[in-house]
Amino acid sequence: MRRQKEKVYGWELKKLLKAGDVQLKARTIGVEESTVQFADGTSLEVQNIIWATGYRLNYDWIHIEGFLDEQQQPIHQRGVSVIRNLFFLGLPWLSCRGSALLGWVGEDAKRLLPYIVDKGV
Repeated sequence: MRRQKEKVYGWELKKLLKAGDVQLKARTIGVEESTVQFADGTSLEVQNIIWATGYRLNYDWIHIEGFLDEQQQPIHQRGVSVIRNLFFLGLPWLSCRGSALLGWVGEDAKRLLPYIVDKGV
């Protein structure tokens, strides 16, 4: 297996960045209504926010009342948050054992898409 060519994830993202279809932003430092503020002083109007986790779960930067339960875990139903227009993808056991793995996260993304396109719950 070591001799096989390693699959490069994110190639599509590189194409989108080059084409200008996706824009990288600095760290998010705040949200006011539908405006997200970034560390570089810029801001962006958004309709939806998708929290896609990395390797460690950390919600310290999200300051939204009613967002977390007593165990400090986000309150959601299969990725649809109790907070309007806030969604989750990549959480362990979001809908199945593989939800946090690249090979299965696509199924959860497909299921969330109608909620996002419809501008939230």
